[in-house]
Amino acid sequence: MVFHAVGPRPDHAAAMSGIASSSAAADRQRGAKHQQPENRCAYRHRPSRYPIVGSAMKEPRPAQLDCAVLGLGSCGLDTLALVDSFPAPDEKIRARRLLIQGGGNCANALTAAARLGAPVAIISKAGSDAAGSSIEAELQGEGIDTQCLLFSKTGPSPTTYIIVDAAGGTRTCIHSPGEDMTAAEGEALGLERGVVLSSATKLVFLDGRHPEAAVQLLGGAHARGVPVLVEAEKPRPGLDVLLQGAQYVYTNATFPKTWTQELSLGSALLCMLRRLTSARWLVTTLGPSGLVAFQRQEGSGEPIDSGADLDRLMQKLWDEADARRKGTGGSEEAACTALNGSLIRVGACASGHLQLQDGTGFGVLVHQAASLETEVVDTTGAGDAFLGSLLVSVSVGASLEAAAKLGTVVAAAKCTELGARTGMPHLAQLHPSLQGVLESRRAA
Repeated sequence: MVFHAVGPRPDHAAAMSGIASSSAAADRQRGAKHQQPENRCAYRHRPSRYPIVGSAMKEPRPAQLDCAVLGLGSCGLDTLALVDSFPAPDEKIRARRLLIQGGGNCANALTAAARLGAPVAIISKAGSDAAGSSIEAELQGEGIDTQCLLFSKTGPSPTTYIIVDAAGGTRTCIHSPGEDMTAAEGEALGLERGVVLSSATKLVFLDGRHPEAAVQLLGGAHARGVPVLVEAEKPRPGLDVLLQGAQYVYTNATFPKTWTQELSLGSALLCMLRRLTSARWLVTTLGPSGLVAFQRQEGSGEPIDSGADLDRLMQKLWDEADARRKGTGGSEEAACTALNGSLIRVGACASGHLQLQDGTGFGVLVHQAASLETEVVDTTGAGDAFLGSLLVSVSVGASLEAAAKLGTVVAAAKCTELGARTGMPHLAQLHPSLQGVLESRRAA
């Protein structure tokens, strides 16, 4: 499907006040190096159809969003300082670099998806302040539909201050939250009735923020038959309800053990597989190690009766993947060219099948992280970059292995630059073999 830029909708313009002059500030913030060739795929990277606003949306209004991926969750503004080493108490130091750009899990993931060519829209809430205007301008500059980006009349925009320690390779985040969307705002947008969903919507994404509105949209997606992907970063109010209703679940490395209170990763993942009966996929990223993922399927497999059984199976697969990597002699497939010109190479993977005691079957995949030619600059937003590529893969019906391959490459490319979004690749940066995976599925 191809989407073309059109003028602002009259009803949207009427709901806004204080139209700002232009999006030049957002263009300067992203920098000239983000100007990429047009994506060669059915999902065109679209300029915004909507004007940049500088003040609050008076009242939330229902709007059907013409997008393939609709995300509801956090947006914000990040201030990142790259320092030689983390400061001691009362110490004054200089930053090597300072960067201010948009942030928030949902907004970051949708940015990554938009750069890969997917038409996307966001439902979120910012403040009626300078940060809120910057957040919106940057999202619109990426071609993200912001019709349902609401603005608090009293509260500030969410902001995060991030110290990136070059010596230790760590990042420290200090977050100041904004206001949650209210149930009344969700009702005004028609979330529970699925008003925001169109025939083009292939996937709804919820990052666990704005819980009342998220539960409403979950109900609307179920009513319209649209699958839902839920991100589980850490336990949050309402997250259990979202997880139980999700067809696709994405977690970081720490969530499974935190949520289940199990001591081993195998025990925690086994508990999640048993509890999340609606989940078709469960994908857990493991930082520099890569990821492990499960896909519900028919058929027999290796019997798994305990967490120890699953730990042994995963270790077996990791050993197989490592043997395959060593067998290439370091000549892994180049899959992406980062902004700094370095190549991102695909890691090895291995797969198997398992069967739980109740007869439920799963395919299981382990995938190593992609490799970099240069040192990691900043891991801020690496999980969001992976998640954005996962949204695109699910929306076009790609296989689990193809989704893992794309996600590890996109996340690695992000890590070559400071900030959550700077290094997120555009479709044109992916090598043809990886572009073809998305394009062939879209064409189908």
